[in-house]
Amino acid sequence: MLETYAQCLKQLDQIEEYVRIKLKALAKMIHGRNQRPLENATGYLGEVMNASITLGAEISVAMNDYFDNIQLGKYIRHFADRDGFELQLNVRSLLPVDLPIDSMRVSLLCVEEDQRSELWMATAGPQIIKQGLGEITLESNVGTDSACSELIAAKCDV
Repeated sequence: MLETYAQCLKQLDQIEEYVRIKLKALAKMIHGRNQRPLENATGYLGEVMNASITLGAEISVAMNDYFDNIQLGKYIRHFADRDGFELQLNVRSLLPVDLPIDSMRVSLLCVEEDQRSELWMATAGPQIIKQGLGEITLESNVGTDSACSELIAAKCDV
């Protein structure tokens, strides 16, 4: 049913909604809630990648639809030549192929009740998320004072 709706959206040149529906169908396929075999996911992903080139706005999706075992690395690495640090995000890709990405942003939220803090980290440039287990390098231009260290050690909410 989603596939038929997606094709109608494509014919009507509503590419943003077409990409959203194709991503939803891909997530269902990955998690076995669709009759189509996972081998078809490669074609779905290719169609989404091609259509997304023409989008005027970014589309955000939940990482846990396409990845699991999402974990922050244990250590941060401070930059020697500038403010900030980098951190590894370890994931297991559920996609049947490697995924090239232009960028990824991750929000780290403090879990302390009396303190609400948020830190955004992003990839420095394009990366390839390998099929299966992989690492994504995230960067921040924020210094790591004690509040930020607690935030990083807290919870990764992606």
